[in-house]
Amino acid sequence: MAQMAGGRAVFTEPEAFLSGMFPDVDVASLVAEHDEVQAELAQQRARADLVYGRVFDVEVGTSLCLYAMTRILKPEHVLETGVADGVSSFVFLAALARNGAGILHSTDIRPNAGVLVKEQDQWDLFLLDRRAPARSLTNYVQGLPPLGVFVHDSLHRRAWQLLELRLAYTRLRSGGVLASDDVDSSFAYGDFCAEAGLEPSFLFDHRKFFGAARKA
Repeated sequence: MAQMAGGRAVFTEPEAFLSGMFPDVDVASLVAEHDEVQAELAQQRARADLVYGRVFDVEVGTSLCLYAMTRILKPEHVLETGVADGVSSFVFLAALARNGAGILHSTDIRPNAGVLVKEQDQWDLFLLDRRAPARSLTNYVQGLPPLGVFVHDSLHRRAWQLLELRLAYTRLRSGGVLASDDVDSSFAYGDFCAEAGLEPSFLFDHRKFFGAARKA
C-alpha cells in the first residue's frame, strides 16, 4: 500500500479524508446526516434476507465518504460497479434523495444483488451478460450520460479494474470523483491515477483501503 500511495497521505479518519478533498465544506453536518442513514440501513438490514457476507460491504468510513461526496457534488448521474447486498447502493440513493435529484447506475453480474434496496425511480440496476461481461459493461457505460461520481467495487483483478476505470474516466465530468474500494487488492487504481495524471487520496478504513481522486 505504501508503494502504491507513492508518498501521498493515507488517512485513517474519513472526516480528515473528506476535509482534504473538500476543504471548504462543513463535514460535521454531513456526518450527522450519514448517522441517520446508517440507522435506516440497520433497520433495513434487519428486515432483509441477506445473500452476501459483510466482507462484501463497504465499511462505515467509506460509506460516509461516498455519501458526503454525493451530497457535496450533487451529481446528476453516479455509477457504481459491484452491488452485493446493496450497502453502497443504499447510501448513494439516500444522498441522491437528500439532493432531490440524480440517478444511481449500478452494475453486477448476479441477479440476487441489491436486496437492501427497494425498487425506485432513482436506481438503474444493470446485470452484465455473463457470456461477454467486458463487452456488456463497455456498451452500458459508453451509453451513460456524463458521470459526477464513479466507484469501482466489483471484481478486483487488475485487468478488470483497469477496464472499469478507463471506461468510467471517459464518462466522468470535470470535477467528478473517480473512486475505488479495496485499492490495496492490486496496483490498478494507483497505476491508472498515474496514467491519467490524477492525485488520489487514500483512506484506511479498518479492514480495507479506499481511494478517490477528482478529475481536473
